[in-house]
Amino acid sequence: RERAGVGEGGGRGIGRDIAIGLAEAGGHGFLGVREREACQQVGEEIVAEGGQASALAADISKPEECDALVDAVLAAPPRLDILINNAGTPGYQPFDKLTMRDWERALRVNLTGAFICTKAASSRLARSRHGAIVNVSSIEAHLAETATVHYTSAKGGLEAFTRSAAVELAAREIRVNAVAPGAITVEHNANAAQRMGIDAL
Repeated sequence: RERAGVGEGGGRGIGRDIAIGLAEAGGHGFLGVREREACQQVGEEIVAEGGQASALAADISKPEECDALVDAVLAAPPRLDILINNAGTPGYQPFDKLTMRDWERALRVNLTGAFICTKAASSRLARSRHGAIVNVSSIEAHLAETATVHYTSAKGGLEAFTRSAAVELAAREIRVNAVAPGAITVEHNANAAQRMGIDAL
């Protein structure tokens, strides 16, 4: 039970279930998410069931907040074994209405955030000698869907990043993999699709 994992984007949806799964496997989970309340709620749920979890608020698209998140994890007693990059900004926006702000935010959260967290955590993961990084991509990295060009581009980049990082970090005994879930019925997906008039789920 000394093994530790940090998952950014652990407040709801897939991230919530990942955090609970890590706790059930005996890990101490550190959940990082922008919305502190959502993160704390999941942490309290895990602790109530006898698990270990710490809620840490951070916007991982901002390097200084990401570094502070990892520093907080590294200051805790357990060693760091697992990093799960799960933060994402899904959403539907037609190409002709897509703004630079939409485009840049999708890249910052879905791709740059994973780079920032991986870079910040890699030295501590290397000390574990069996460190693992899991990047949560999307099936949309492999197929096209209406009004998701910013999201699919970012997730495609995340998978390319995963392959390259796996090659470089293998020498430090860190495994890097990605998973690509299909459509998940979570509130923000359903709301965004409804606004666009898209039957996405």
